[in-house]
Amino acid sequence: MRFPSSPQWNQIRLFSGIRQGVQCRTLTYPVPGKHTKYVSFEEAVSLVKSNDHIHVHGAPSTPTDLLKALCNHVETNDLSGIKLNHIILCGEIPWAQEKFHSKF
Repeated sequence: MRFPSSPQWNQIRLFSGIRQGVQCRTLTYPVPGKHTKYVSFEEAVSLVKSNDHIHVHGAPSTPTDLLKALCNHVETNDLSGIKLNHIILCGEIPWAQEKFHSKF
């Protein structure tokens, strides 16, 4: 495998958003005055209501703990009509249980 010459490689790095001297997981374009808010799984899913549409990131990034909290929230609050959009999920899929068939 051959890597592109230096000028081409720098161009690719610019398009991908990766910059020299910036750590991979560093937010490079923060919104002024905004800060990341960390909440519990339960608090995050508390906003979900019946008939909501939710995108679930798949593959190795499947948020399994968040999905368990979502199913618990759905069961506790007797929600229904929730649509989950996803392609390939890894790990447990709690809403596949029979008790959730009429909920999702």
